[in-house]
Amino acid sequence: MHSRMRRENEPRPSAITFEQVSHLARETLLRDGHHVPTLIIDGSTRPVVVQIDGLAPTFEGRAQQMFVAGQAIARDGHAGRLRSVYFVSEAWLSQAEEGKLPDVPPSQDPQRQEVLIVDGIEVKSRRTRLAIFEMVRDDQGHLREIRELNLPEESSLLSESPLLEAFLTGFWARDGLR
Repeated sequence: MHSRMRRENEPRPSAITFEQVSHLARETLLRDGHHVPTLIIDGSTRPVVVQIDGLAPTFEGRAQQMFVAGQAIARDGHAGRLRSVYFVSEAWLSQAEEGKLPDVPPSQDPQRQEVLIVDGIEVKSRRTRLAIFEMVRDDQGHLREIRELNLPEESSLLSESPLLEAFLTGFWARDGLR
């Protein structure tokens, strides 16, 4: 009888850390000049990497994509039990001036910053991590530098990862188990 179960003497893959994901994301960005939206699923059996070529333009659409990705990874079963999930993507960032947010979306804000976002959630503890890196380009549009933006400690962004929560909801929806 052939079994897909891991033998006791086979080592489990070591956990993927937030720092490893952040480092690799910056390396990829510097090498390629851009970063495709990427989900990294750290499973007990093996890691799974999913590149999302057509990220939806709205938050609701992106949340739906994450939910469906979660369902697909669960159905596939190759990851095993989830340990952590990470999402790496480019974005536009607007900052408040004198406590007032701009009246336009970040993509239309003339003062916007081009950033790389690394978002992660540890499944068991539900601990979230977020790093934002500013992308500095030269006059020809070539990426020259990546600078980490320091987020204020009280930032509400640090306690939420709605897209990763949508992924987890989709993953667990297949059988109602957590």
